[in-house]
Amino acid sequence: MQEREEKTILLLKQIIHDMDTESASVLDIGPGDGTMLAQIPKKWNKYAVDIVSRKIEGVEFKRADMNEEELPFEDSTFDLVICTEVIEHLWNPDNLLYQINKKMRLGGHLLLSTPNLTGLSSRIQCLMGRIPGVQSQAISLAYAPGNHVRCYNPDSLKFLLKLYGFKFLEFKGAGNGSKIRKVFECHPSLSLYLILHAQKTQEAKPVASINDGKVHFKYGGGPKEVEKAGSDSE
Repeated sequence: MQEREEKTILLLKQIIHDMDTESASVLDIGPGDGTMLAQIPKKWNKYAVDIVSRKIEGVEFKRADMNEEELPFEDSTFDLVICTEVIEHLWNPDNLLYQINKKMRLGGHLLLSTPNLTGLSSRIQCLMGRIPGVQSQAISLAYAPGNHVRCYNPDSLKFLLKLYGFKFLEFKGAGNGSKIRKVFECHPSLSLYLILHAQKTQEAKPVASINDGKVHFKYGGGPKEVEKAGSDSE
């Protein structure tokens, strides 16, 4: 098991403990082999969404393209949403976060992970005149179809979370099991991967409409709205 996966599981278990409830509904977006859902208490309701069909025992699965489609669930359904190593594969992170907010209950929790654009290794590669590995896959679709198309760092993720009605609570850093693991634990902003915990504190503004099952975004909310969303980013 990779260090990133280990630390994600540890944070997930802490969130579950702090929720302190016998029953809840959990959604995993991009569940992979179901490793994260395997950590969820048996009495909780488990759901998963991905762009390709998957079968995970004890999990209700539905297919959706999070670049442009609505999550196929009722509004205010979930108490916890897991989204690990997904957002960097999407051209449209706005739809992802808007849909998560819409389908999550007020006070619900979000666990999200993604590579860190401004980690220590990326900074060193830039100083050497190279494109960081996390960004190199985003050069073109022909170069790396289906791989990373957007990259994030702690500040950009906090801004997006605030924009879509989430309060940033904490983040952990993870590497790839290197000898400088302790550095990432003390300074997570330098890590190779970011693991974030946020909570829904308000409903996201209706920035999209649904037509024929597709999400159509109304971009350009205006500089005042964007400035306000980012003004008290932690």
